[in-house]
Amino acid sequence: DSLVWTEEEEGYGQAEELHEFVTGGIPLVPVQQEFLQPDLGAPGGNFVVVLLRTPAGARPKQMRSVLNWLVARHDAFRLRFRFLDGRWQQEYDCNEISPPFEILNMKGLDGERVKAQAAEVEQKLLKGFDLETGPLFRSFFYDRGNDERGVLKLAFHHLAVDALSIITLVSEFNQCWGSLERGQGFPALKSPKPSFGSWASQLHTKAQSKEVEAEADYWLNLGSGAEISWPWSGVVSSENRKKEHAHEPPIEGQVLGKQADRLLKRWGTAEELHDLFLAALAFGWSEATGKDCCYVELEHHGRGRGGGTTKPQRTVGWMIHHFPLLVSMKQTEDNLNAVEIIQKLRAAIPNEGVGFGLLRFMSENESIREKMRGVAMPKLRFVYRSRLDETFRSNVPFPMMNHSVYGQESFMDPHNPHLVFYAHQNREGFGWHFRYTPNQCLKEKVNFMSQKIRLFLEESITLKCDDNPTDQLRRID
Repeated sequence: DSLVWTEEEEGYGQAEELHEFVTGGIPLVPVQQEFLQPDLGAPGGNFVVVLLRTPAGARPKQMRSVLNWLVARHDAFRLRFRFLDGRWQQEYDCNEISPPFEILNMKGLDGERVKAQAAEVEQKLLKGFDLETGPLFRSFFYDRGNDERGVLKLAFHHLAVDALSIITLVSEFNQCWGSLERGQGFPALKSPKPSFGSWASQLHTKAQSKEVEAEADYWLNLGSGAEISWPWSGVVSSENRKKEHAHEPPIEGQVLGKQADRLLKRWGTAEELHDLFLAALAFGWSEATGKDCCYVELEHHGRGRGGGTTKPQRTVGWMIHHFPLLVSMKQTEDNLNAVEIIQKLRAAIPNEGVGFGLLRFMSENESIREKMRGVAMPKLRFVYRSRLDETFRSNVPFPMMNHSVYGQESFMDPHNPHLVFYAHQNREGFGWHFRYTPNQCLKEKVNFMSQKIRLFLEESITLKCDDNPTDQLRRID
C-alpha cells in the first residue's frame, strides 16, 4: 500500500444487490476519535461542500433519484452519533435514508440576487448537522431554467466522508446519471466492500494484534524532546494572541506551465511528488525557524487492507490516518539529499503510520493506549493531494466546480494544528497554500516559508535524471 492514493478502476462490473445494513454500534475509527472529544462544542459544524455544474435542462426528479441511489450504496450515510456516559458512540440508523433535496428557483435572477440566495443556503448549513438524528448529507439545486446550466450543491458532514470519498461519490453520481440518460436504468455496480462499518471493525481487531502492539516503542520514542517544541510560542503579538480560534486567509503559491512540466519529468510519480513537497516544507521550516528538525504530522489515505483482505478503495467514510514524523536534516542539505532523507524516513515508518492511531485510540491495552496518548502531536501538518480533480473531468455530465471544508478549527487540542501546508497537483501544474492560526504563527514567517518552498521547487526543476547530483545541485541562498 502507498501513502499517496491513486485511483484504480476496481469495484465496477456485475450487478449486485445494495448493502443489507445491520443495526447497532460500530467502533469509532481514529480520525473520528480525534474529532469527537468529550468537550467538543459544536460537532455538527465540520462539513464538506461540493459544487457540481448541472447540464442544461437537468430534471430535478432524476437528480433526486440518483442521490437516493447513491446514499443507499454507502453505509456511512446511516451513521448516527450520541454522547452517552461521557463518551461518543457510533451506530447505524435503521430507518430508510432519503437525503434532503431543496430546489431554489433562480430563473432569470441577476448575479446579486443569485449570490443572496446562495448566501442563505450557506447560512442554513452553518447551523450544522444533527449528528444524533441525521441526516449527514444535504443537497440543493440552483435551478437557472431549462436552457441554462445550474448548480448542484452537496454538503456532507465530515464524519461520513473524506476527500477520496468525494471522488467516489462524484464519479458514481455521473455514472448513474449517464446510465439513466441512456435508458439503461441504474448502473450495475458492485457494492462497496468492505462497508465502512466492516472496515472499522477490522481496524479494531487489528489494533489488538501483536504486530501493531510491537510498533509502540517506535512511536513512544518519536514525540519527545526539545526538537518538537513550537518555535513561536511567546513571540506572537498581543493583538494576534486574541485570535485564538481564528484563521487568516491562506498564503498561497504555485508552479505552472513549463516549470510544472519539467518538475513532473523529474519527479513523475505521486509518491515522488509527495516526498518532494515534504522535503520542500522541511527546508522552508528550517529556513524560517533556524531548526534542523521539523516535527510534522502526515496523513495516510486509509485505503489499505487494514485488518481484512480487501482494500476499501470504493468505500465512503472518514478513513484517513494521522501520524507524526520527525525530520532531521542539516540546513546546508542539498535538494536531492533532502528528498532522499524523506524517502528513507518514510520507508522506516511501520505500517505506513496506520498503527499510530490504532494504538492511541482503538487498543484495548489500557497501558499502551495511555502511553500513546502522551505522545505530543505536531502542530505542523502536511497534506498532499495527487490529482484529486482528475475524476472531475469537464466531459462528464456533472463536472465539479469547487469543493471546500468548513469547521476545521472545531478540532480540539491536541488535534488542531497551528499550521497546515496543503500541496496538490491540478490541470495547470502544482499549487500549495498554508492555513494558519494567527495567535500561534507569525504571518511574515509563513510567507517566508512559502517563498522558500517555491525556491526549493524551482531549484529541483533544474535536476535531470542522468545528472550527477554533486555536480548539478547548488544550495539556495
